[in-house]
Amino acid sequence: MDVFEPAMPILSRLKEAGHHAFIVGGSVRDYIMHRPINDIDIATSALPIEVIELFDQVIPVGIEHGTVIVRHNHQSFEVTTLREESTYSDYRHPDSVSFVDDIIKDLARRDFTMNAIALTPKGELIDPFHGQSDIQQHMIRSVGQANRRFNEDPLRMLRAIRFSAQLGFSMDQQTTSALLKQRSLINTVAMERIKIELDKCVSGAHFHQIIKKSVTIQLLRTLPIFKDLNETLAELSVSQPFFALVDVFVYLTMKNSALNVTSLANVYRFSNKEKVIGQSLVDCLEAFKEGVMLQEIMYHLDYHHIDRFNRLLMALYHHEFSTTYLQSLKRALPIQSRQDMAISGRDLQMMFPHRQRGPWIGDILELLEKKIITGQLKNQQEQLKEWVKWSYPTENV
Repeated sequence: MDVFEPAMPILSRLKEAGHHAFIVGGSVRDYIMHRPINDIDIATSALPIEVIELFDQVIPVGIEHGTVIVRHNHQSFEVTTLREESTYSDYRHPDSVSFVDDIIKDLARRDFTMNAIALTPKGELIDPFHGQSDIQQHMIRSVGQANRRFNEDPLRMLRAIRFSAQLGFSMDQQTTSALLKQRSLINTVAMERIKIELDKCVSGAHFHQIIKKSVTIQLLRTLPIFKDLNETLAELSVSQPFFALVDVFVYLTMKNSALNVTSLANVYRFSNKEKVIGQSLVDCLEAFKEGVMLQEIMYHLDYHHIDRFNRLLMALYHHEFSTTYLQSLKRALPIQSRQDMAISGRDLQMMFPHRQRGPWIGDILELLEKKIITGQLKNQQEQLKEWVKWSYPTENV
């Protein structure tokens, strides 16, 4: 129970005020599985307005559905009133909710049995749908009727695949059949939500196994881009998981010249930062394929992306370096960016005062940059000036 200690003051305050309070959701599942705990969610009989009155720092993020964020000791806890839900006309939010005072009724609305377990402040597990048994059997089973759960929020189908990829669990027959029957509903889900689940899915330790399964392939074939890659999907079964969906798109781009990583990323509403990462990885992989020196590739690759570059090398070309070696190679470079060069554009203009500023300055700096990186020139201003003076074609300046 020590892992839940940060949440105990909130549970105690709710109990002191006469309310029931439980820890629920993925943190309970991970606690049972002895996995690291991330966010701690709390379910309570207290109404949202009562929670707001009890705590000093409260953010009413989803108060209409009974959810608020309580801030305590610089941590955030999602606190939701116990509730029952009606139908989901928009395939995401219930048309209405009814607040209840029964934890079992609240657990009955959840997606899978392993996520429908509550923990009391005393450490007792409330498990009306036998989630612990399913965890022991490595089974993903829907709470109640799988068809209804997926119809309420079709993203749950992709969550089932994601949990398989992360935990190595299999879906029971009812859940699998419902997923295959209703898989077209996944296209009613916002692309941003799909992207988040796919990020978690492709980075799962068991992704290389679940990508071979028919149920996974058929669901992915329902999604944009993947539906046109029937023969390539099985190839995504790589020895090491991808870091994120953008890595998969880098892989696909390198395998198929007709594809473009930025265009693929646009379909799934990637951030500009992710697009830059994707294009950088493609550029570095292309450079490797063309025989560019590793030092030059490492220079242009962000230090934090070296491991994912290395994994892509293995997936694409079955060629892998030690990540530690590549990191040390980058650290040992004489410069880490153009700002580290001992010569600047201003220096070059002073060398050729008769020339107006123009592209020629950037051209020279780029050439010097490459020679410094590859060890052909030392990063010393006089040596660099001498090379420009005697080696760079006069007509170019």
